[in-house]
Amino acid sequence: MFMYGSDVDEIALLSLKESCNLPIVMYTVPALSLKSKQLDELNICWNNVVRKLFNYNRWESVKSVLFHLGSQSYSSPYDQEH
Repeated sequence: MFMYGSDVDEIALLSLKESCNLPIVMYTVPALSLKSKQLDELNICWNNVVRKLFNYNRWESVKSVLFHLGSQSYSSPYDQEH
């Protein structure tokens, strides 16, 4: 679901990722007995998706991007369920 080009709307792509990919993962996570480290790795993976969409480097935090867009980190929705 990543597109390359000059007319790509990053917000629309992030919305697609949040509405298509994230629910699938969130649906399966409660059935698994994941350790804290594994949840951290899923959060890193989600942050890397956001980094790729907005052309951030690996060492740059995406917390402010997620906050200003009203989005959540991966672990936040999981934490709300437990």
